[in-house]
Amino acid sequence: MSELDNFLGPHEKPSMPSAKRTHFGRYPDCQELCDVFISEMEWSADPYTIRQVAAGARDFKLAVGNKPDLLLKAIKRMRNKGLDIASPRSCITMARKIVPDPDSEEGRRRYVTGKYADFWGNGEDDD
Repeated sequence: MSELDNFLGPHEKPSMPSAKRTHFGRYPDCQELCDVFISEMEWSADPYTIRQVAAGARDFKLAVGNKPDLLLKAIKRMRNKGLDIASPRSCITMARKIVPDPDSEEGRRRYVTGKYADFWGNGEDDD
């Protein structure tokens, strides 16, 4: 103990975040997508697979965004339909089908929340 501990009292140990094992430390921009994909597909992480998954995850992030939950939904739907999955790049089209088009009525309404959510009515003319 130091003099400050005697004067101010003992200090608490800072909490450390739990460490997660990853094979994608070289790809911090898409690491979360890669980890989710590898764990869901249950693939081994050899150097070729790591590069292919990272390249596919970068493309997925550019096309759809950094949304691991959307990637999981796309993988599950592709498995249910019996489609082949080679990398996260394969899931882009399915993920785009899951997300509503932002220019559609449904896409616009999902941003309206709170007391103004019913401002536009139910789609009928309010004459």
